[in-house]
Amino acid sequence: MSKETVIPWGIGEKVFGIRTEDAVQKCPFCGGKKKVRGQDGTEEDCPRCWGEGEELLFGEGDWVVNKGEYIDGFSLSHNIRTGEDRLTILTETRSFSSDDCFRSRAEALAEAKRRNDEGIRPKNRWDDEE
Repeated sequence: MSKETVIPWGIGEKVFGIRTEDAVQKCPFCGGKKKVRGQDGTEEDCPRCWGEGEELLFGEGDWVVNKGEYIDGFSLSHNIRTGEDRLTILTETRSFSSDDCFRSRAEALAEAKRRNDEGIRPKNRWDDEE
C-alpha cells in the first residue's frame, strides 16, 4: 500500500456528493412503439423494453449534486494490480468516491457543471488504463 492515505473529512461532517443520473432513451428495438409485429402478423410487447417504449441507461445522464449528507464512515480499499488506494465516503443513503465529495454545495455544483460541460463520464476506477 502507499505510505499514507489522508482522510480529509471526519465522521459526522456534512458533504455534498455528485453522481450521474440515469438517462432514458427511446427503445432502439421497437423504436418506442412498445409493440413488435411477428411474421404471423400478431403484435406482442417488445422483448427488449417490456412494452415500455423506453430504455433506461444507468448512470448515463448529467452529473447532479445531492442534498448534502452526513458522513457515517469510510472504506479504504487497495488495488493490488495498480497500487492505487481508493477512499469511499459512506453516508446515510449511499457511498461516494472521495473524488466525488465536496465540503460545500457551491464546490460540488461547480465540479458537476465542469464534468457536464466537458462530457466526462464516470469510469470504473479499477480498470487498467490502456
